[in-house]
Amino acid sequence: APSYTSLGEIYLNHYEDEKRSAKCFLKAFEIDSSEVTAAWYLVKDFTAKTDWPRAEMFCKRLIISENSKRRLGNDSWPYRILGCASLETQDDAKAVEWFQTAIRLNANDTESWIGLGEAYYGCGRLEAAAKVFRRALESEPEHWVARYLLAVVAVSYTHLTLPTICSV
Repeated sequence: APSYTSLGEIYLNHYEDEKRSAKCFLKAFEIDSSEVTAAWYLVKDFTAKTDWPRAEMFCKRLIISENSKRRLGNDSWPYRILGCASLETQDDAKAVEWFQTAIRLNANDTESWIGLGEAYYGCGRLEAAAKVFRRALESEPEHWVARYLLAVVAVSYTHLTLPTICSV
């Protein structure tokens, strides 16, 4: 499997042959479902094409494999991708679980923090979403998506509490 992964990287990086490289990465992953690098290239390609079901399938196969847990170490990308796939299917509760797992592995993963905030927002947990977006902005103050989503939460929270304030 590592040989097919290396060959895929050669095809991709030196010959710019995406078709052949994808075949090599797929073969590597078929041989050993804990081949993290091959899975990363495949999932990266699927997410670029917004093929979330296939990206989800490969990430699930990767994290189920016992050997991959050791190989992944603190790398949280498969869990982040599973969270994004859950957001795509509007399963916000499952997305919260996946993003929390990603954050447990790597607390500095800003994108997982933002995904967690989006999932909280989708569940209607506005205060939690605002807290998470603020946490993301602590680690990356200029992250425009986190700033935008924090503003969306603030506007939504204002609209929800406005009738209560006006009726008092």
